[in-house]
Amino acid sequence: APDDIIITLENHEEFKEIMVNDVMAPTYDRHQFGGDATSFEAIDAADIMTLEKLDDLALILEEQANPMKHISFEADQMANESPFFLLFVTPRQWRDLWASATDKKLQELQSRAIKRGQGFNHPVFKGDVIMWRNILVRQYRKPVRFFAGDQVTVSNNDKLATTKIVEAGTTIDRAILLGGQALANAYGKSDSGSHFSMTTEKTDHGNANETAIVWMNGCKKVRFSDKTGRVNDYGTMVIDTAVSLQ
Repeated sequence: APDDIIITLENHEEFKEIMVNDVMAPTYDRHQFGGDATSFEAIDAADIMTLEKLDDLALILEEQANPMKHISFEADQMANESPFFLLFVTPRQWRDLWASATDKKLQELQSRAIKRGQGFNHPVFKGDVIMWRNILVRQYRKPVRFFAGDQVTVSNNDKLATTKIVEAGTTIDRAILLGGQALANAYGKSDSGSHFSMTTEKTDHGNANETAIVWMNGCKKVRFSDKTGRVNDYGTMVIDTAVSLQ
């Protein structure tokens, strides 16, 4: 993780206080890997992010038995006719993806993104973005990164998404694919019955005002179990690929 990230590591005494809810590893069916790797620990230096991997992701989204819900914005009149998902990649995954396509192909991908974003003015389509097979790709700036030898929690291939610890074999970055309803944000109620409360009182013998704002909320990844009892992340998937630090 970047040195300036505000979230501490799990072994830090303030981790649970900051995170509030437990951090859950991606479920088995929502965890994909670069190249020909079929598990996290099997990723090697050649298993990088490519345009072919986007093809694989698109096929998974189209064929999965319990599909992820697509993103739907209120002003998007094409939400149902042309549903899309959002893939956040790290800068190094972006570099690898860019290198895997020709200049002509990249121009096509950029034009696809511009065309899909027409008709509603949303910032997710602004800036340096590409789109392929209804997957909009853009960068996120503080990468989730694992180094060779890191101990990483992954889910087992079982109904209850039990976990195990495996070891990274090379430097690996994590891309995050988002659909609809990926995150739940719950708010508590103050004594007044509202989600937020603010009071102002005189202090310092009436020479100053002191204001207190009260609220309570927590965010958590959404998970559901299907009719067979198999638990899966609902609106998110991750793609782990090798990256070069050179």
